[in-house]
Amino acid sequence: MIISQEKETHDKRAIIDFFTVLSVCHTVVPGTLKLAAYTHFTLEIIEVDPDDPTNIKYQASSPDELALVEGAAAMGFRFFERTSHTIKIALFESEALEWEVLCEFPFDSTRKRMSLVVRPPHGKYCYLMTKGADSAMIPRLKAGSIVQRKLLEQHLIKFATEGLRTLVVGHKILKDHDVKSLLANIETVKVSHDKQKEILLNEIYDNFEQDLEYLGCSAIEDKLQDGVPETISTLMNADIRMWVLTGDKQETAVEIGKSCKLLQPGMELCNLTSETYEEFVKKLDEATLLYVCSTKLEEGSYNMTMFNRKSNKKIKFLP
Repeated sequence: MIISQEKETHDKRAIIDFFTVLSVCHTVVPGTLKLAAYTHFTLEIIEVDPDDPTNIKYQASSPDELALVEGAAAMGFRFFERTSHTIKIALFESEALEWEVLCEFPFDSTRKRMSLVVRPPHGKYCYLMTKGADSAMIPRLKAGSIVQRKLLEQHLIKFATEGLRTLVVGHKILKDHDVKSLLANIETVKVSHDKQKEILLNEIYDNFEQDLEYLGCSAIEDKLQDGVPETISTLMNADIRMWVLTGDKQETAVEIGKSCKLLQPGMELCNLTSETYEEFVKKLDEATLLYVCSTKLEEGSYNMTMFNRKSNKKIKFLP
């Protein structure tokens, strides 16, 4: 593997950085939570295989995070211990590295990404490690090669059309005075009585998560539970209306819809994706006239009213 070569290359460094972020930037816990006789929680490795101490049972808030950590471990970057301020990884089962966790920018459905501010084992400088949805990450990558950006977008589209969930990974080096200023600003907001505390924190996070160096992207299979396609098909055959809400990319959502038989052969897809609000309103009105109104008339609805947003007038549809 390129990682094991002695000669330092750009590709080798990028691969190491990519898997390092996957093994460090997460909320996975090795073993279980143990409540110590103090005023806080300590995390310890409890659930291990006595015959093989490296066989750790991870606990994760999502299967995606678990898959990424296990994938990094399979490549030689094994996460094995966590405390409230440190994360340890074993590099190729020979060298244990301890990363100091200085701050976490948590994931939520609005931000669509998470970040850690960490100090590496050598302690010379700090890193901001970030991973998240491509829609949230790509605008935060530093201006680089146009060819690289296009190649990334091609890969993301390819993964999405295969029904895979994607994440983009990046990092940047931080100066000590910037980290000290960041931590001070966060602490000031957290102890304040401002009712918009969460908004202020998100603004701090957002301003800091800029000019990231792109490291790579991941793609994870969105595996369906047993019986899901058959269940959905049965419900739809019984003329039961089905709705699915998803935060995935459009291409991913379409492929998953097909695999779970929500989207069946012969169905016509109505795509409302738009660049502007005005374009969306136009598409929505056209779709309403084409699908909703025509369906109602066929079913015998003799007095259907639609509100025209542009003219502010009501339009009646009569047989």
